[in-house]
Amino acid sequence: MSEESVTASLLASYKNIYTVCLLSFTVVIAMGLIFNGQTKTAIWVAVTMIWVTLLFLPMVEGFRAASVGNSKKRAQKNMGAKSMDAGCGDMPKALEALMKKDPKVAEFIKKVS
Repeated sequence: MSEESVTASLLASYKNIYTVCLLSFTVVIAMGLIFNGQTKTAIWVAVTMIWVTLLFLPMVEGFRAASVGNSKKRAQKNMGAKSMDAGCGDMPKALEALMKKDPKVAEFIKKVS
C-alpha cells in the first residue's frame, strides 16, 4: 500500500467520522428543541418529520456518508471515465455559443470561475 493511498484512506475515514458527528449533533439539537416545545407544531409531527427526513437522507445520498467534495478519483472511478468531461457531449460548445450570444453570461462565467 502506497503512502498516498494510506493518506487518502485516512482522510476518507476522517470525513466519514466528522460527517456522522455533525449529523448526530444536529439530531440532538433538533430533538432538544422539539421536546422543549420551541416549535410551532405538535411534538409528534415534528419528531415524525425529522426522522422521516433523516431516513430519507441516506437514500438520496446512495447509502453512504454525505461527504462534501467527493474526490475526483472516486468520481472518475464511479463514472468509469478517464475524464470528468466524459459524457458531457457538446456542453462546452453550447456554453461558448451562449457566451458569445449574451455578454452577461460571459461576465457571470468569469466571476464564478
